[in-house]
Amino acid sequence: MKKVAIIGAGISGLVCAWRLIQKGIKPIIFEKEAMAGGRTLYSGAVSPGKFDLRLNNLIKELGLEELIVPLKKENIAFYNENGEIINLNELQKQMKKMFSIIEALRLLKVFHFVNSLDFDVERVDSRLLKLREISFEDFLKKYPPKIAKVLEETACFFGKTVDFNPKVMSAEYGLGIVRLANELQSGKAFTFEENNILTLCNVLAKKIKEKGGQILTLAEVKKVEKEGNKFKIFYEKEGEKIAEAQIVVLNTPLYVTKEIFPQLALKTDIHYFRLKTIFARGKFKYPQIKVIKGNPGNPADIAIMYNIVPQYQTIHCLEGQEVNLEPLYESWEVIDEKDIEAFPVIGPKAKVPDLKTKIEGAYLVGDFYYHTFLEVAVTTAEMVARMIMGEENG
Repeated sequence: MKKVAIIGAGISGLVCAWRLIQKGIKPIIFEKEAMAGGRTLYSGAVSPGKFDLRLNNLIKELGLEELIVPLKKENIAFYNENGEIINLNELQKQMKKMFSIIEALRLLKVFHFVNSLDFDVERVDSRLLKLREISFEDFLKKYPPKIAKVLEETACFFGKTVDFNPKVMSAEYGLGIVRLANELQSGKAFTFEENNILTLCNVLAKKIKEKGGQILTLAEVKKVEKEGNKFKIFYEKEGEKIAEAQIVVLNTPLYVTKEIFPQLALKTDIHYFRLKTIFARGKFKYPQIKVIKGNPGNPADIAIMYNIVPQYQTIHCLEGQEVNLEPLYESWEVIDEKDIEAFPVIGPKAKVPDLKTKIEGAYLVGDFYYHTFLEVAVTTAEMVARMIMGEENG
């Protein structure tokens, strides 16, 4: 049985490890942080039904349905430039007044088209292949300005940054974010009590360890080299160490993959932006609100806030802005602050690497395959696990 090393204990790395363990392969996972889960620590919600099909199936498989907390429309709000907290129900009523009947019907038709697209990286919707070739800006040109503005602002707001430029993202990517927004605003999305999506990763990590897999935390991989039929993994954990494996799976941002595994000669033009995130706790003025999306110019300068975990709130900041929490709290304290890599931005005609790389035994998993969702992370992990098992059995 070949030894498998997985670099990164984000949701992709954990799902890949879990699927391998179920087939008798016990991988070792290297994670630079103190705990597994990666960016799920900053994730808010799961979409219902088909959009997050594999993720929902995994939740059922792990028996986590009883921990689900619904995100109803009254739990989601927008914080506008006038300092008003407007919940989703009220916002939708206001939007209806903005459009004529003809405009409203046209907008509904667009949303129907977006919601009909199958954002599945394993079974690609033929319509998405065309949308990969053009920019989101080019796609928006065929719509009246008012409708184009709604689509653009939806992508920008739910992309967690004010610097989402329709020129630099593919139409598929932009519409993927619009679809995600539609799903999260459906009133059927959900999260988990205690630790949002991190709950899922905590359960996976526990099961992986119980079945004999290893998760080395505080183990930062500095370099990966292929020598003959083996990979050498150079990492730091209480000093410099070396591990060996016959198969390596990289669950790291692509720019990190390039740095630690230069032999791979990875070519991609996907770029990432960093997102300042703070963790705060205190007496929150709007306890019923679980998710607040901040419009540009809002008095708190927040991009999005998740008021889900009982112990603290996760607050993503607008790019280049310092957060002012006074409008949202009666009293508060900041308990931690961190810069994280947010969504990778995928442009038109982007160079997206294959999951199975040109180096035999090296694979990539993650959420950087044409659209950036939790579902993509789970899908690529399951695809790579099947590839590895196929080669083991073949």
